[in-house]
Amino acid sequence: MTLPQFRFINSDLETAGVPSPVTEFKERIRAADALLIATPEYNYSVSGVLKNALD
Repeated sequence: MTLPQFRFINSDLETAGVPSPVTEFKERIRAADALLIATPEYNYSVSGVLKNALD
């Protein structure tokens, strides 16, 4: 799974519920024994796309 499958979510405007890629991502994380995230630094933090996915 890659992060470009995610779009930025605005929960105030989201009327169709949780998008299916988000549900699949959450299920994969719950099923995993461990999670390792390797990402380049962007302004001393993670990228906005990764932060959005983790939130």
